[in-house]
Amino acid sequence: MIAQRPPGAAPAIQGVAESLPLEDKSVDATMGVFTMQHWDDVDRGLAELLRVTRDRVVLFTLDLDVTAEMWLCRDYLPEIVEHDRGTFPTIAHLEATLPNPRVEAISAPGDCTDGFCVALWSRPEAHLDPGVRRSSSIWHLLPDPVVEPALDRLRRDLESGDWDRRYGPLRTQASLDVGLRLVTAELGWKSLRTTTPRKWTALTPGGFGSAARPMCLPCWRSGGSRRLGPPGPTRSRRFVSCSIAIRTLCFSPSWAKRSSGR
Repeated sequence: MIAQRPPGAAPAIQGVAESLPLEDKSVDATMGVFTMQHWDDVDRGLAELLRVTRDRVVLFTLDLDVTAEMWLCRDYLPEIVEHDRGTFPTIAHLEATLPNPRVEAISAPGDCTDGFCVALWSRPEAHLDPGVRRSSSIWHLLPDPVVEPALDRLRRDLESGDWDRRYGPLRTQASLDVGLRLVTAELGWKSLRTTTPRKWTALTPGGFGSAARPMCLPCWRSGGSRRLGPPGPTRSRRFVSCSIAIRTLCFSPSWAKRSSGR
């Protein structure tokens, strides 16, 4: 794949997810597209992404609970999802591991030009083409004694018209949710700057009082009701940690503005 890159493309560095050859916080953003299922250690790979990234991590993956309902996986090859459950991290695990996660459902268009397995939901005949199957790793991972009988059943159902009687409308449907999910983690100041200001109980020079200020995600999720502990010997009044969420920090607007360069 590196050899196929055009002249003048950005540098490509070879490495493994579990040990990225990059310095701490050395890149603005990292992106992974259908890659986590190939990692030896997903949690270590995610930790590496967080280590080297300053602002944003973006991952394109599958919600297998949704993928399992796609006709190929439900009626012909449930072994696809059975296999993938052992390699893909769940969406719940990603949400628990990544900071400030956002998960978006991405519908696959009926004419998707990338012929990966579940993207062919409206073109069943394509699964019978060995050249098409070569472009998806799952066909290389499942054993032939599992794959061949399933493809034979699909071939017979297409020839008899049974597939079209059950799923014919899919051929003209514009898009379908087959489980594609875009998972984004905001790491930088943007996640704080874009948080809707709410009332919170904050430590001020005169004591505790209410003020509308940006706050960290745990405070926002709790409705802004968390009290902030008094500043310790190494903390100023402008840099106070939440007493409940260790290492999650709230910042005053003036501190955040100076630190973000705005």
